[in-house]
Amino acid sequence: MICTAMLDQTLVTKAAAAVEPLPPTVSRLASAMGREDYGLREIEQIIAYDPVLTGRLLRIANSAALSTGAPIATVRAAILKIGAGRVLSYALSGPLSKQLQRPIAGYGLGQGVLWRHLVASALAVELMDGVTKQRVPSEAFAAALLHDLGQVVMAQFLDPRLLQLIQLAKEQGMSSREAEVEILGVHQGEVGALVAQEWKLPDRIVRAIAYAGTTVNGEDILYDFVHLGHVLAGRVGEYPGMPACELEIEPDVAQRVGLAAESVDPLLERIEERLGEVLRIYAA
Repeated sequence: MICTAMLDQTLVTKAAAAVEPLPPTVSRLASAMGREDYGLREIEQIIAYDPVLTGRLLRIANSAALSTGAPIATVRAAILKIGAGRVLSYALSGPLSKQLQRPIAGYGLGQGVLWRHLVASALAVELMDGVTKQRVPSEAFAAALLHDLGQVVMAQFLDPRLLQLIQLAKEQGMSSREAEVEILGVHQGEVGALVAQEWKLPDRIVRAIAYAGTTVNGEDILYDFVHLGHVLAGRVGEYPGMPACELEIEPDVAQRVGLAAESVDPLLERIEERLGEVLRIYAA
């Protein structure tokens, strides 16, 4: 029998609300893209008055992975090249990179480990576009980038004793999510969703973060892609210590999205290659 030590839900909620807010431009962008009727011109105008975000998106649009012709010189052209879903993901990446680069001692993660895992997860989702039979939802890139965000908050409450209990639960065959619920009464996906709500991110992304680590029986194909992003990022080694059960692609998920087994290894190679390039962009 495993001992439990339920966390104070009020304290966790307050800690989630206290996470550093998004910059105004990114917050406005996320709010606009949460509406079904948003348009390209509105997104372009929000970005155009933020020189840092504009410069970052132009660098990405002109990177080797996306460059296919004449140089991209305008915000509108960059949005069209990158795609709206990716624009939100990359916009979120900038302000989050410093927060997530820090060591997450409560989870035993060193400098930059969580950040690289989340970037690799988002890239895995991005690179599945065209590989799977199901089209990747536009929200998948941002949801994958944020799916483990709750660890930043949860780590504040995890001492060595709690970590040992969670590790014991994992050794008995539980996933990270199941172990946290068993020991703490809450899992990091729920906490990450609280942060995403504070940031007023689109509801579908909030739900995908809340369900991080599970596919909820195909309730939303978005959850399947976020699950696959997490698994594939773990396989390229960007999250040491992931339980073995989290490194396996669930057959039902592969079937729903239409991911063939023979596509996985080439996909992993492309993720590793793109990860190096994207990390260089964000280091610039």
